[in-house]
Amino acid sequence: MNVVFLIAAVLLLAVNAFMVGAEVAITAAAGRRSAIEAEAARGGYRARLASTSLRELAFMLTGAQFGITLASLGLGFVAEPAIADLIVHAVGDHVDIPENVIHVIASAIALTLVVFLHMVLGEMAPKNIAIAEPIRTMLWVAVPYRGYANAIRPVLWVLNGMANLVLRAFGIAPREELRARYTASQIAEMLSALRRIGAIDISDYRLVQGAIGLESRKARDIMLPRSSVVTVPATATIREIEALAADTGHSRLPVLGSQPDDFRGFVHIKDLLTRTDLRPSSPLPAAMIRPLPVVPETATLGALLLDMRRRRSHMGLAIDEHGSPAGVVTLEDLLEELVGEIADEFDRQSQLPSDQPGRVVVAGSLRPADLEDRTGLRLPEGPYSTVAGYVMQQLGAMPRVGQMVNHAGWQLRVRRMQGPRVVEIELVSPETTSETDDGAAPA
Repeated sequence: MNVVFLIAAVLLLAVNAFMVGAEVAITAAAGRRSAIEAEAARGGYRARLASTSLRELAFMLTGAQFGITLASLGLGFVAEPAIADLIVHAVGDHVDIPENVIHVIASAIALTLVVFLHMVLGEMAPKNIAIAEPIRTMLWVAVPYRGYANAIRPVLWVLNGMANLVLRAFGIAPREELRARYTASQIAEMLSALRRIGAIDISDYRLVQGAIGLESRKARDIMLPRSSVVTVPATATIREIEALAADTGHSRLPVLGSQPDDFRGFVHIKDLLTRTDLRPSSPLPAAMIRPLPVVPETATLGALLLDMRRRRSHMGLAIDEHGSPAGVVTLEDLLEELVGEIADEFDRQSQLPSDQPGRVVVAGSLRPADLEDRTGLRLPEGPYSTVAGYVMQQLGAMPRVGQMVNHAGWQLRVRRMQGPRVVEIELVSPETTSETDDGAAPA
């Protein structure tokens, strides 16, 4: 009989360990549900069962607690007397101690051994495994645990219902699923994980990443700097405005007053085309100057997009903390944060020279985020919105052609200037830089 009890004790210890591992894995995997669902989307049977279990979180945890309780009680019932009886038979004939004393000592030793095995093998070991590998553990236990839970579903339904009554008595609403709130960075990490396993397309990935970035990026991150804004004076003639529009390809041109920062609004080329009564030499009528909405450069892109939609405006003037114009933002720039570069038949192709291996030439007005997308080089955070701004900040003075700054092994060299403005910057990769330093490549 002792042998049967010992075999039953080993089985109950294994059941207890399984239930503990399942309970901890379900709880831990509930916070990383996206990984389970991504695996399920790829057709994994175990992942589908695991995902279903996570949608019944409270019910599944009730099953784990029920199994742990029964296994622990059964283990204490069969293991302690069986082990104590073995100890009594092993030492009873070899020591001169009263039988009742031997039973007490044997029971104490047996209880200590059972508690030790229960804690180490039945509780701590499976718990630590599930904490270290929650997803893998969840997938391991998904099929047998789901079968066990479905087999005793009526019992679990009664127990769970009674527990919910207690919750409601304390004014707490029961929930079946874990409702977790994630930060934008956590969502971005989950998207990256889904992309790595091929669960989402690259186009969908970029679209959602762009949407997340709308709440973290500011207007100053996408605006065209004040020094690069093409404007027309309020005194310009129709011919001059049309010529400037034809030369730049812009259909909306900000109108500037007599002072450098006196933005009067903007003129839409479509308005000029509808006024057949105007002569080419006629000055721009004040009535044709549309209002230019003003937005703070610190406004988030999400708020800016909603504001521009509300105003039905395609262009806005970004101002700094002192109220001075800092640059211009357009609806196209905002949409490009979501869907990537938008080009139409009027966009001019880049006049920059073709990139050579290990060397990239970019416009000084390129935004740091776009530079990272193109080259993988991430510039540190700072009070600038363009690559040229970063170079100027590092140099601490007005740049000159040929001057360089180094960052993360890359060389950023001023290639072309236009007055005080940095027009082009050449980037040399770390590999090319090291080859040049070693004399393996021409300087």
